[in-house]
Amino acid sequence: MRWLNQHALVELPERVDQSNAGQVRDDLLRVIDHQVLVLLADMTGTTTCDHACGDALARVFQQTMARGIGLRLITNVDSVRRVLTMCGLDRVVPVCGTVRAALAATAPTGTPPAPHPQAGTAAGLADPWSPAGDAGVEIALLDAEGVIVWVNSAWQAFTAANGASIVKKPPFVAAIEPSAADAAGTVCLEAIADPW
Repeated sequence: MRWLNQHALVELPERVDQSNAGQVRDDLLRVIDHQVLVLLADMTGTTTCDHACGDALARVFQQTMARGIGLRLITNVDSVRRVLTMCGLDRVVPVCGTVRAALAATAPTGTPPAPHPQAGTAAGLADPWSPAGDAGVEIALLDAEGVIVWVNSAWQAFTAANGASIVKKPPFVAAIEPSAADAAGTVCLEAIADPW
């Protein structure tokens, strides 16, 4: 691992598959426990990967998004790009061909890390930052209790287009407010607000 100001560059192994994807995920998650602005996952030396690699990187993406940390995947290997495409990661995480391109795609080096939004707060629900190319990919991140703590702009657009809005319900339960004509949505919202 190399540190470039608040950018952490981590080289992934030649193979990332079922045998080591968990370790790769854990190693990347340990890096974001430090003051990191952007995590750069260098896969230029990775020649093969499988669905386990995609799952591991998806988990890393969830955690970086929840913490306000940028993630860049770096690869120039077609088979690795295919796996990232099959997993949908290339639609929500910038994939660059070189380390130089990944660094160029990040914020200026003097930019401090984004603050971590508090679960259940308006900032946690309406975080204006969204991954590049999220159009059409609705993403919601939930905390350990199942409370929505962040949604991307595609999620916000979907709810707005369907007559709903994101609301905060006491005690800080985030839910989708159904339109008046949506009886099933109303029943679901009541169940979320009072599950017993």
